[in-house]
Amino acid sequence: MGAKKVLVFLGSPRKKGNSALLAERVMDGVRAAGAKVESFYLHGMNIKPCTACDACRRKGQRDCILKDDMAPLYSKLRKADAVVMATPVYWFTVSAQTKLFHGPLVCHGW
Repeated sequence: MGAKKVLVFLGSPRKKGNSALLAERVMDGVRAAGAKVESFYLHGMNIKPCTACDACRRKGQRDCILKDDMAPLYSKLRKADAVVMATPVYWFTVSAQTKLFHGPLVCHGW
């Protein structure tokens, strides 16, 4: 079996903020354990909000039909052994960037 694959999603609008610092420590540990790590800065991605069209619930449909920066992530997420989401907490919840990313994941049962 090959090396484990871990995806890290950074949900802070600040590239060098506390969430990014903590995520970097997680990535260091994951690499030290021999796994492959790929990270994504959500604030720099074009992720569209759900339109409640329900197309993703159609039989045979695997991914969201919206063409945005989430599209190439679906196959990566299916192949990942672990997913890490690093986000600051604003007003008792995750960042807006993390919410946009998380929405399609819920629709697909992740």
